[in-house]
Amino acid sequence: HKPAPRLTLRGGSAVAALAACLTPLALGMIIPLGRLVWLAAHTEAATGLAAASLHSLTLAGITALISAALGLATAYALRSRTAIATLAARAAGLGYAVPGAVAAVGVIAILSGTQALIDPAWRSLTGEVFPILLTGTGAALVFAYLSRFAAAAISPAETALARVTPSLDGAARTLGATRRRRVWHIHWPLIAAGVTSAGLLVFVEVLKELPATMILRPFNYDTLAIIAHNFASDERLGEAAMPSLLIPLVALLPMIFVARYLSRQDR
Repeated sequence: HKPAPRLTLRGGSAVAALAACLTPLALGMIIPLGRLVWLAAHTEAATGLAAASLHSLTLAGITALISAALGLATAYALRSRTAIATLAARAAGLGYAVPGAVAAVGVIAILSGTQALIDPAWRSLTGEVFPILLTGTGAALVFAYLSRFAAAAISPAETALARVTPSLDGAARTLGATRRRRVWHIHWPLIAAGVTSAGLLVFVEVLKELPATMILRPFNYDTLAIIAHNFASDERLGEAAMPSLLIPLVALLPMIFVARYLSRQDR
């Protein structure tokens, strides 16, 4: 359990160690990022980037909020230690291993089947075909995202809730705290970091999700990932640079908010 000794490197050893540490960073981020910035600065920006940024933020934000709430609810269900809760939580986590295209096709099959069941009843009542509200809408996209990234929300929430031991609940009940008071004043300060981190993970995953978005998106509803892919597939790397840079820049906004919120929680 003793701390590892600190070795002071000098001369060629120090240079070699510094180069070994900087090489992955330079090849993986600094050089590609610099190239993208150079291309974006020397190429006229494509149209529709503002709308695509708003679409990406909307989809990612809605999915992150819902997934964080579902992840927390699942974590509480797992505390009951019932077989059905455990089975449901583990089954929900399997979607993380499914490719986005496969998840999109599965969502289409489920929602189109639901639409087919609703159509006869709706036609008998109104004489018209049931409007297409399930497939080809933002709801289908959010459903696909939730099915894919549920595990990214459940695991952090479950880990965070493990900090709330039964003895804490027992002590609070002994002092006369109601369930609502226990959840808000005891549970939430301990699990806030895990729940917000879960939402942030899903937010970032949705921002860069491409296959499911391309298959399920409504007409003329582009995201930054789709615009970047379309330009890159046409070898128009200059036009693809700006939307590619905007994806991490858009992700910085909630990261800053979450970091400030967690720092206030720590204080």
